[in-house]
Amino acid sequence: MFTPRIMRISAQKLAASQRLGGVRAFYKRTPSHLQPKPERAVLDIGHWKIDSDAFRGSDGQEIPFEKFSPLVDYEYMEKPAVIVLHDSYGLTDEVRDHATQFARRGYETFVPDLYRGATPADAEQAATWAAGMVNLGGVGRDGDEHLLEDVNGMVEILRRGVEKWWTPIFVVGFSSGGGLALSAARHLPITAAVSFYGVPGSDAANVKDIEVPFQLHAGYKDEMEGFTDEASMDIVEKAILRNDLTVECELHRYPEVGHWFLNGEAFESKRNELGLTPYCEDTALDAWTNTFKYLRTMEDRIDYEQFHDTRLSDGTNIGV
Repeated sequence: MFTPRIMRISAQKLAASQRLGGVRAFYKRTPSHLQPKPERAVLDIGHWKIDSDAFRGSDGQEIPFEKFSPLVDYEYMEKPAVIVLHDSYGLTDEVRDHATQFARRGYETFVPDLYRGATPADAEQAATWAAGMVNLGGVGRDGDEHLLEDVNGMVEILRRGVEKWWTPIFVVGFSSGGGLALSAARHLPITAAVSFYGVPGSDAANVKDIEVPFQLHAGYKDEMEGFTDEASMDIVEKAILRNDLTVECELHRYPEVGHWFLNGEAFESKRNELGLTPYCEDTALDAWTNTFKYLRTMEDRIDYEQFHDTRLSDGTNIGV
């Protein structure tokens, strides 16, 4: 039996002496062995670089993705890959900023553009598109399942060692992408999932069907009714406390913020348009700290030798 962890995190938890300038201080705590080597400094854009490529989606069309690579010699480092799933607004600069958080910490990070270059015209269209991202896995509308198949295409690229040897996979998503990440945790061969303000489907109780460890972040002032509002997160919390879940999980709830609380000042106009709570740097730092502490815990449990020993001749690994 796994022990659930319910976290209520205060936005003011860290003392000013610990913050040392907010989020930037957390970047400075990157281990020395992950720092870029001088001879590669020409590629350094803050400890990471961006490449782009594409793979075939469920309909046979190309899905572009961006790859954020840490500027370290990680050829002999065993680190999970991270797949980042964007929110209802598509592959925006905010999502790219989130992806760099993982690359800075040594994770090879892949961000598929599930909208294939399209951008919603307004908040109403974004909400319509978001419905197709969260209503998946047999709980949603006909035709929505292709998005999960598209995510699986990205997973299979990593499983078959196109980028390098097979590696465990963490899937991280934001808002509707968070719901999709947890849907992936229900149906795809991944190692762990992290969702920021997103649940799979329109029923928060669907978390009980998740089959790999996951972490969920939400704000108490989130007003996305039926999705990640306070009532929906209460359902999730009760499911955890009743031990309805069969996997290890963490729920972090933040008192002073609402939806999209990780998006920084560049998101301010959309935040005002949607009537969201102001950006809180302290809460963002808390959330990132909780995320990377959790991923490090998941990493410590990975048996890489098992994965390497079960690699098939075609590159597929069956050690999931």
